[in-house]
Amino acid sequence: MKKKFLVITICFIIFFILVNIFYNFFYGDDIDNIMDKILFRKNYYLREIIECNYDKNSSECIISKGNISIRLNNINYENSNRTLKVNFDFYTNDSKPLKSLRSMLRVHDDSNIYYNKSIGDRTLFVGNTDYLLYNKNLYSQISTKGFLTNQLNEDEIFDFSNTINSNCLQLELMFDLDKDNELSKVLYIEFLDLIYKCEYDNSNKIFYPIGECKFIIDLKNITQN
Repeated sequence: MKKKFLVITICFIIFFILVNIFYNFFYGDDIDNIMDKILFRKNYYLREIIECNYDKNSSECIISKGNISIRLNNINYENSNRTLKVNFDFYTNDSKPLKSLRSMLRVHDDSNIYYNKSIGDRTLFVGNTDYLLYNKNLYSQISTKGFLTNQLNEDEIFDFSNTINSNCLQLELMFDLDKDNELSKVLYIEFLDLIYKCEYDNSNKIFYPIGECKFIIDLKNITQN
């Protein structure tokens, strides 16, 4: 009798675990289309990633893909209040006027995520290939996996601004390096699923179906004089 009870208990525990696993996979992110979940996960993990390591002694740090280039224009660290400012230029390679941009911005080090949000013109999309427009909850689950999220800041608002040169948009990111932030850490700034629109043109993506531009900054080289 005891053996039978033990078997029933073990079966119930296994059933309970399986139910929770299947629920989180199929319904936990409010997306009911199973094929979309599988396809998005596949595309996310197989996404093309273009990297650029910032070196303060180097003249340029530019990522170029298709008709769009992103230049890490300037990094400024204010030692008095431990504020780091990073400026980016987004511009077209054929000098067409760049009207608007949209991207997922993710900023993290090797263990913590600090920002993970959509920035830019939220009306931009490119059909069903714009996975992030329809799968925000799923993206959030996948993109934060393996990272600590206790320092994740969703309140800060970043946006693109126009320049005198109409084919260029600028973005300034500002970070407060608290006393617990190790100066030896590497900071990763990623632009995922970048969509752009030029004057009189339709919206375009620089990656199909999904990709990422990653800028790598060694904080020790920036913050130490």
